[in-house]
Amino acid sequence: MVVAEGIAAVTLLKTAVDGIRKTIATCQSIGELSHDLDNFFDAKDQMSEQKESGVLGQWQNLLQKKIGSTSNSLSIGSVAKQTISAKLMEENYEKIRSMIDQRFGYGTFAQIEYDHSELVKKAESDAIKNRRKKNKQLAKIAEIVGGVILVLAGILGVVFYIQWAKK
Repeated sequence: MVVAEGIAAVTLLKTAVDGIRKTIATCQSIGELSHDLDNFFDAKDQMSEQKESGVLGQWQNLLQKKIGSTSNSLSIGSVAKQTISAKLMEENYEKIRSMIDQRFGYGTFAQIEYDHSELVKKAESDAIKNRRKKNKQLAKIAEIVGGVILVLAGILGVVFYIQWAKK
């Protein structure tokens, strides 16, 4: 199953690169280009995660035949898979960067990456603010519930004391 995820990431990467090439050549739809860029960066993220976990499966069959088993993360086959996949990612990244910069002007791809990172930072800070706000609300609710429990305990204590004192 993990090998399938590696293959899926590489396949997504290839389809994204092909889509970006076609879209840039025709430049008919910015929506298609943005969709293909999303797919590319999703594939890049998936491959980065798999590299960290030591799983990249596109080259598995070839490497098993040529080098041996790649199931051990310390084997030469496993290291070769990771290195080759990383090089392919870098190569495709550079191709896309240069295609976009050639078509839309130097620095366009860098601006896209910068804007994306700013959006991610803003989303993360908004999520942190929302978590803090929610925690404050929960603390307020807990304070109110605690106060109600203390008042009820006090009232019950008084009622029981009065009942005990009457006897």
